[in-house]
Amino acid sequence: MANRIMGITVEIGGDTTKLQTAKVVYVRNRNKRKEYLCLISTDVNLDENEIIRIYGKHWDIMPILAYGT
Repeated sequence: MANRIMGITVEIGGDTTKLQTAKVVYVRNRNKRKEYLCLISTDVNLDENEIIRIYGKHWDIMPILAYGT
């Protein structure tokens, strides 16, 4: 699994009357320690490892959706 740096809960949105709570997880690249990703989820009840797992599944199928089989 990726090396998680940290996860924080934030409020996002342009209009302060319509803010959405979200969780941001910072993940460091295992092979290039200076590179990292920011993953975001509006399900703040998920723990950081579950967010990473879900994104991993998503990106496993993205090339198939983009380029076909």
